[in-house]
Amino acid sequence: MWLGTLSGLLRYDGYRFKQFEFDPLDTNSISGNFINALEATPDGRIWIGTANDGLSIFDPSTEQFRNFRHSAADKNTLSAGAVTAFARSDDGVWIGTQTGLVRFDAKQSSVTHFAAQSNEPTRPNLNRIRSLHLHRHDNL
Repeated sequence: MWLGTLSGLLRYDGYRFKQFEFDPLDTNSISGNFINALEATPDGRIWIGTANDGLSIFDPSTEQFRNFRHSAADKNTLSAGAVTAFARSDDGVWIGTQTGLVRFDAKQSSVTHFAAQSNEPTRPNLNRIRSLHLHRHDNL
């Protein structure tokens, strides 16, 4: 069982817990400790959305993380540091963030950004995504 907490990622094997925490000296550690979202993939990897530190993908065979963060200077990164939701499709993963929707192609390590445009000051949270669901035929 996997648990996302305010203090990192926990794995419970039925007997004991193992905690995975951010380590600034280890580039293969989780990107941040405050976990917002988790998604298990058929290949056994765990996708972790953090509150401020982007996305981490955990490989259980190596017990290492591959991290993807937001960078204002690089458009091929996440649109925000806060990752709030996931939805897997046949050819990638949809990621909900505080600033819009991101389509992540893991094979290419590329992203496509989707954000609603509005000049209405009464709708400041228009792009804040809290949950995602993939329906039949990959309809999001």
